[in-house]
Amino acid sequence: MKRRLYILFTLLAVAGVVAAQKSEDILSQALQIAAKAKVDHMQESIGFSDKQAVELLMIELDFLEGVKKVNRRVLCNKKKRTRQLMRTRDEALQRVLSRSDYIKYDILNEGRLEPVPVQLNP
Repeated sequence: MKRRLYILFTLLAVAGVVAAQKSEDILSQALQIAAKAKVDHMQESIGFSDKQAVELLMIELDFLEGVKKVNRRVLCNKKKRTRQLMRTRDEALQRVLSRSDYIKYDILNEGRLEPVPVQLNP
């Protein structure tokens, strides 16, 4: 009887670990897709090189993974850590992009530029 309970408990524990790993993989894939879409949109809008796009993708992925880790932690100051991650990302972006491209990237990233519909007057 005890042996059966032990085996049952072990199987449930293994199943729980496998399910947690699958959800972690799904979240990581979603973050990669989101970062890739963001960098592609920025490259289309701003027009920086493919080499810069690869570097920006790595910067965005590092930032998103860092934010994911912060959200899982219980005993840390989330606002302070997120601000620190944003500051680190901004410094890395400034190293990769030229000044004018960085300003455009920042404006588009923060949503400070809203698309205005074009009005055609006959």
